[in-house]
Amino acid sequence: MPLLSYAATRGWPSEATQRAVARLEERGWVRNGDLTDQRRAGRLSIEQRTDEQEQSIVAALGGRLDDVCCRLNHWGQLCINAGAFPPDILKRAAG
Repeated sequence: MPLLSYAATRGWPSEATQRAVARLEERGWVRNGDLTDQRRAGRLSIEQRTDEQEQSIVAALGGRLDDVCCRLNHWGQLCINAGAFPPDILKRAAG
């Protein structure tokens, strides 16, 4: 996703997002509107730790993970149909 397109769904003031980008640039995580390799490595590390922390949940579900995901997707669609969630997948992903 283009830089700041996700943040637009958060309703943050433009000044706040610009300050956040400036901090990321200072850290070396963003350059010219793109993620740097340093930031990609940091993001990968976060994703790997998240996956590790979720393993106990996946293990507890056993062979029922697909069924649970299917039920949750159905419930999510009902929420979208009721107008509680936006239909745009990018905005839904934004939480």
